[in-house]
This record gives sequence, structure tokens and C-alpha cells, in this order.
Amino acid sequence: MLFRRVVLAEELGRWTRSSARKELDLEDEVVLLLLGTVCARKGQLDLVKAVSAIPLSSRSKIRIYIVGAFMEPKYVSKIKRELARIPADMRGRIILTGAVPDTTLYYSASDIFVCCSRLESAPRVSWKLWPSNCRLSVPPHFWYPGARAGGP
Repeated sequence: MLFRRVVLAEELGRWTRSSARKELDLEDEVVLLLLGTVCARKGQLDLVKAVSAIPLSSRSKIRIYIVGAFMEPKYVSKIKRELARIPADMRGRIILTGAVPDTTLYYSASDIFVCCSRLESAPRVSWKLWPSNCRLSVPPHFWYPGARAGGP
């Protein structure tokens, strides 16, 4: 495990937090990242629907990135329809990127990693968080190693 953690730290080392945030044109926003193939079993739509519950006073401070290859066109269409229905002040704050060449840019810029998966208890993408300072938000079902102890 230690070897894998070192490799992950080197991967993330391509970007500092400030250089990643500058590349993504972020200032002082709290950045949530949901990374993985965009498909129904990953539950990205749940996060999009949940943004309506964010208090008005906090909306301008949040940026959400949903990063991953679009594998189910009908599901992606559902997400896009939901994005059109969310409050106007949040529409530009949720970015659906599709596949990206370098996911470490998003890991490095993020404050909170979100896992909405309906099937996976510990998706592989979350293990890249180990060397970062990113917090982890997971669904209450399924055991998630380290989630209760403050992270993997």
C-alpha cells in the first residue's frame, strides 16, 4: 500500500492546489468533485438534484465538477435536463466535463470528493485521494474504508 500511495502522490504532484485552481479559473470556491464514468450506477444525477438544497447564501461559494466519460447517452441526457431545471444561480457552477486527459488536475483543485455510487463501496478513483487533502463524502450504505475515520 505504501508504494501505491507514493505513486499516487507523484501523479498528483503534477499540479499544486494553486496551479490547478488557476488552470480551472477558480478563486475561493469550495470545489466538489464527482469523478468516474458517467452512468446510472454511479448516481451523478443524485448530486445534481441535491444542489437545490444548498442554502442561497452558500451557492456562490460552490463549484461542482462531474468528470468522466459519457458511457450511457440516455443517462447523460437526464443529467443535462436536470441541470436545465436547477436554480439559475447554480447552473454555471456545475460542470459536466466528459472524459478529460488529466484527472489529477481536478483531484488537486478539489476540496471534497463525492461518491454517489449505488453499487460500489470503494470505487478505485477514490483511492487517489490518499495523498491529497481532499475530504470524502460517501453514501450511508456500504462500508467505506476510513470514511468514518476522516478519509481513506
